[in-house]
Amino acid sequence: MELHTQEFQIDSDERLEVRVITPEVQAAVEESGVTDGMVLVSTGHTTIAISTNEAEERLLQDFLEKYARLVPPDDWYFHDQHHLDTDSQRNAYGHILSSMVKRPVLLVLQDGELDMGTFEEVLFFEFDGPRERGIDVTVME
Repeated sequence: MELHTQEFQIDSDERLEVRVITPEVQAAVEESGVTDGMVLVSTGHTTIAISTNEAEERLLQDFLEKYARLVPPDDWYFHDQHHLDTDSQRNAYGHILSSMVKRPVLLVLQDGELDMGTFEEVLFFEFDGPRERGIDVTVME
Protein backbone atom coordinates (compact mmCIF):
# COMPACT_ATOMS: atom_id res chain seq x y z
CA MET A 1 0.00 0.00 0.00
CA GLU A 2 1.31 3.42 -0.95
CA LEU A 3 0.33 6.56 0.97
CA HIS A 4 0.14 10.12 -0.39
CA THR A 5 -0.42 12.80 2.28
CA GLN A 6 -1.09 16.48 1.80
CA GLU A 7 -2.11 19.14 4.29
CA PHE A 8 -4.21 22.23 3.66
CA GLN A 9 -4.98 25.12 5.98
CA ILE A 10 -8.29 26.60 7.04
CA ASP A 11 -8.55 29.95 8.78
CA SER A 12 -11.75 29.82 10.78
CA ASP A 13 -13.58 33.09 11.34
CA GLU A 14 -15.90 32.30 14.26
CA ARG A 15 -15.77 30.59 17.62
CA LEU A 16 -18.26 27.98 16.33
CA GLU A 17 -18.61 27.42 12.61
CA VAL A 18 -19.08 24.75 10.00
CA ARG A 19 -18.00 24.81 6.38
CA VAL A 20 -17.74 22.53 3.37
CA ILE A 21 -14.21 21.31 2.60
CA THR A 22 -15.02 18.81 -0.15
CA PRO A 23 -13.31 20.92 -2.88
CA GLU A 24 -10.07 21.09 -0.87
CA VAL A 25 -10.18 17.34 -0.23
CA GLN A 26 -10.87 16.61 -3.91
CA ALA A 27 -7.96 18.88 -4.93
CA ALA A 28 -5.61 16.98 -2.62
CA VAL A 29 -6.82 13.69 -4.09
CA GLU A 30 -6.24 14.95 -7.64
CA GLU A 31 -2.74 16.12 -6.73
CA SER A 32 -1.93 12.63 -5.44
CA GLY A 33 -2.56 11.18 -8.91
CA VAL A 34 -4.40 8.21 -7.39
CA THR A 35 -7.70 7.24 -8.99
CA ASP A 36 -8.78 4.24 -6.89
CA GLY A 37 -8.26 3.64 -3.20
CA MET A 38 -9.22 5.10 0.16
CA VAL A 39 -9.06 8.70 1.37
CA LEU A 40 -8.59 9.57 5.04
CA VAL A 41 -9.41 13.14 6.05
CA SER A 42 -8.04 13.88 9.52
CA THR A 43 -6.58 16.47 11.84
CA GLY A 44 -4.40 16.59 14.91
CA HIS A 45 -6.44 19.42 16.41
CA THR A 46 -8.60 18.39 19.37
CA THR A 47 -11.20 21.17 19.23
CA ILE A 48 -12.34 20.68 15.64
CA ALA A 49 -14.07 17.80 13.93
CA ILE A 50 -14.50 16.48 10.43
CA SER A 51 -17.65 14.73 9.32
CA THR A 52 -19.84 14.16 6.30
CA ASN A 53 -23.42 15.25 5.87
CA GLU A 54 -25.70 17.35 3.70
CA ALA A 55 -24.51 20.96 3.46
CA GLU A 56 -27.87 22.70 3.23
CA GLU A 57 -27.40 26.11 4.87
CA ARG A 58 -30.26 25.80 7.37
CA LEU A 59 -29.08 22.35 8.43
CA LEU A 60 -25.56 23.68 9.05
CA GLN A 61 -27.05 26.43 11.22
CA ASP A 62 -29.14 23.81 13.05
CA PHE A 63 -25.96 21.86 13.84
CA LEU A 64 -24.29 24.88 15.39
CA GLU A 65 -27.34 25.96 17.38
CA LYS A 66 -28.00 22.47 18.76
CA TYR A 67 -24.33 21.90 19.60
CA ALA A 68 -24.16 25.23 21.45
CA ARG A 69 -27.31 24.35 23.37
CA LEU A 70 -26.12 20.81 24.16
CA VAL A 71 -22.64 21.91 25.31
CA PRO A 72 -22.84 25.68 25.98
CA PRO A 73 -19.53 27.47 25.28
CA ASP A 74 -19.96 29.77 28.28
CA ASP A 75 -20.82 27.13 30.91
CA TRP A 76 -18.26 26.36 33.59
CA TYR A 77 -16.03 23.35 32.89
CA PHE A 78 -13.25 22.09 35.13
CA HIS A 79 -10.79 22.07 32.19
CA ASP A 80 -11.36 25.81 31.72
CA GLN A 81 -9.85 26.78 35.07
CA HIS A 82 -6.39 26.85 33.46
CA HIS A 83 -7.68 29.12 30.71
CA LEU A 84 -9.22 31.48 33.26
CA ASP A 85 -5.93 31.56 35.20
CA THR A 86 -3.96 32.42 32.03
CA ASP A 87 -6.57 34.79 30.55
CA SER A 88 -7.00 32.64 27.43
CA GLN A 89 -10.15 31.52 25.63
CA ARG A 90 -11.96 28.73 27.43
CA ASN A 91 -12.34 25.66 25.23
CA ALA A 92 -13.54 22.62 27.20
CA TYR A 93 -16.79 22.70 25.23
CA GLY A 94 -14.73 22.43 22.01
CA HIS A 95 -13.00 19.28 23.23
CA ILE A 96 -16.33 17.79 24.30
CA LEU A 97 -18.07 18.60 21.02
CA SER A 98 -15.23 17.35 18.82
CA SER A 99 -15.33 14.03 20.65
CA MET A 100 -19.05 13.76 19.84
CA VAL A 101 -18.73 14.45 16.11
CA LYS A 102 -17.20 11.95 13.66
CA ARG A 103 -13.47 12.31 13.13
CA PRO A 104 -11.57 11.32 11.05
CA VAL A 105 -13.50 10.56 7.85
CA LEU A 106 -12.68 7.61 5.58
CA LEU A 107 -13.96 7.72 1.99
CA VAL A 108 -13.76 5.40 -1.00
CA LEU A 109 -12.02 6.80 -4.09
CA GLN A 110 -13.25 5.34 -7.36
CA ASP A 111 -12.28 6.52 -10.84
CA GLY A 112 -10.81 9.69 -9.33
CA GLU A 113 -14.04 10.66 -7.54
CA LEU A 114 -14.94 10.54 -3.87
CA ASP A 115 -17.74 7.99 -3.44
CA MET A 116 -20.33 9.98 -1.50
CA GLY A 117 -24.10 10.34 -1.42
CA THR A 118 -25.98 12.73 -3.68
CA PHE A 119 -26.01 15.58 -1.15
CA GLU A 120 -23.08 14.43 1.02
CA GLU A 121 -20.15 16.78 1.60
CA VAL A 122 -17.04 16.70 3.77
CA LEU A 123 -17.63 19.17 6.60
CA PHE A 124 -15.20 21.02 8.89
CA PHE A 125 -16.52 21.91 12.35
CA GLU A 126 -14.68 24.61 14.31
CA PHE A 127 -15.42 24.58 18.04
CA ASP A 128 -12.66 26.90 19.32
CA GLY A 129 -12.08 29.61 16.74
CA PRO A 130 -11.07 31.75 15.20
CA ARG A 131 -7.84 29.87 14.49
CA GLU A 132 -5.65 28.53 11.71
CA ARG A 133 -6.22 24.80 11.32
CA GLY A 134 -4.43 22.08 9.40
CA ILE A 135 -6.37 19.30 7.67
CA ASP A 136 -4.55 16.17 6.43
CA VAL A 137 -5.68 14.23 3.39
CA THR A 138 -4.07 10.81 3.09
CA VAL A 139 -4.78 8.88 -0.11
CA MET A 140 -4.13 5.13 0.09
CA GLU A 141 -3.71 3.25 -3.16
